[in-house]
Amino acid sequence: MLLSIHSNSIGLTTNPENTRGTATFYKHICYRPLSLAIVKQVLKTGIPLFGNVGSFNFSLNAPTELPNVLVEMAFVSNPLDEMNLTDPEFRHKIAERIVDGVEDFLDSCDD
Repeated sequence: MLLSIHSNSIGLTTNPENTRGTATFYKHICYRPLSLAIVKQVLKTGIPLFGNVGSFNFSLNAPTELPNVLVEMAFVSNPLDEMNLTDPEFRHKIAERIVDGVEDFLDSCDD
């Protein structure tokens, strides 16, 4: 399994206060359940949903057949999200929720 964990950002053409939240990205549809399990858990931190995006062509996930997901924790370009991302306790909560999402996905594979 491959997880790539990032802080998101927007360009200068958009108001950063209007764009925030967490998102997961996957390339192949078969990895969508992993992506959804992770984002569902991360939402428990109280951060809003930015999205769950499929067919995402990220160079890290393109060459592998391993289940893989890109997790964007929050937008460093948004003042509220940035405050959360600078808080070690918040980052620890996100990490715990990502682990819980992976465990939920693995548990569903047993079914």
